[in-house]
Amino acid sequence: MHSELFTSCSITRCFTRASGRLNHTSQMAIGRLFVAAVLTGMSYSALAQSQPPDSSMILQMLLQRSAFPGAVQAQQTQPAAPLPQLTEEQRSSRLASWGEAKGPFRNEGFRDGFSIQGERVLDPEGQIVKYAVDASTGDATYMIATDSGGQNFVIKSMRYRAGQPLILGSAKRFNGLWTVETVTGIRMMGPRLIVSTKGVLVARDNALFAYTAGQGVKAYSLPDNFMLASHQNGSIAATRWVLLEKRADVKASERGMLGSGSLGEIVSLAKQIGSVVGAVKADADFALFNFESQKSIPLHIPLESKQVNVLSQCRQPNRWVSACDRLDTVESLYGQDGYPNRQHYYWRLAWYPTALGAVAVLMENNLTKVEALDLNSGRRAQLLYRAMGIGEWNSRQEPDGIVTVQAQMGLSQERIADVLAVLTASPSEGGARPTSTAQSAATLESGADRPTTRTANLETQ
Repeated sequence: MHSELFTSCSITRCFTRASGRLNHTSQMAIGRLFVAAVLTGMSYSALAQSQPPDSSMILQMLLQRSAFPGAVQAQQTQPAAPLPQLTEEQRSSRLASWGEAKGPFRNEGFRDGFSIQGERVLDPEGQIVKYAVDASTGDATYMIATDSGGQNFVIKSMRYRAGQPLILGSAKRFNGLWTVETVTGIRMMGPRLIVSTKGVLVARDNALFAYTAGQGVKAYSLPDNFMLASHQNGSIAATRWVLLEKRADVKASERGMLGSGSLGEIVSLAKQIGSVVGAVKADADFALFNFESQKSIPLHIPLESKQVNVLSQCRQPNRWVSACDRLDTVESLYGQDGYPNRQHYYWRLAWYPTALGAVAVLMENNLTKVEALDLNSGRRAQLLYRAMGIGEWNSRQEPDGIVTVQAQMGLSQERIADVLAVLTASPSEGGARPTSTAQSAATLESGADRPTTRTANLETQ
């Protein structure tokens, strides 16, 4: 097809020369050759002598070039190793070969990896970006990034001092969608991926898929208008409770005529400020949900609390003042100064398996009060209160199962040595009672003998 036009000329000169000498149909064919040559890097004469590219072939080339930038290159530079294929029975027997679990153990999280009994857990194949540790057994599941683009991952499971980690499966992320494939051949897809101490959870729309190594996958329904939150700061495998957040479109529709426009954002900001100072009650934009029993507990934490303001395009007219031309609002666990965004829901809530069942420590509404909440009965107890606001606080579960809370109360620090003791001694304050969406709610698996679980499901950006 007019290959003589492309033997020795530059790109633009060839296209111009061909366009001037041919009719409309030929010009279209030459145009497709021109685009194909730019996209593939092949010579015009080679393309002209081969099968001419049609419109569908051109579209496919464009999609591969624009929608998947760097994907082909990543596959060429670092091909993914084939995962070993096992049955769930074989996986279960390998887990059983670890022997009896010994614990409890103390664990701690780091930017890359975590530690058990002070021993760092690192993986030579890549950085650990998600993990969950059950300190009562030393069992852990973690996910490592195997490429610099943050698109390919390997999921592994291990037990403290029980040999080398076992590959649980692989995960890929593209355009906000996770694809998980286990070594047993189970495939799951969804925009949310959370690792638990026994496997992984994948959620999409109102569906949750929980894979447990050696047992397989189970599907659960989620409440309407909610989705699985990106960050989970609690023991999922032992308690069966997860954190849900209200969908953004539902939140916008609740504002009515204000919608998600500038006026709606101003009113939402005013309500958020009002909830911080205690003038109004915050919207219940989050909920703790037990996917086994279908029980849910609404949490009065506003959706806007996860946002931080980021200044950019700044200049410093003098040594005391910086003038910035741009202000962006984004979701972040940390502020621009590197310190935790304490209004983010991740820092305001944690839940643990205890002798009483699942117990949460949380800060709802304003920043003046920290409470304990029995997720089975809905019983509440106030742990800390300061009218001027509580600065930094955190909770943790010790290896013996005791839950403690430490907070900065102005110039002094205060510590609650046993949250369960306060919860059982306090008369019930009512508050949010668990509600069931199922006609017959199942009994919550409390996991009473499991002292603690450390999780870090922080989505890489």
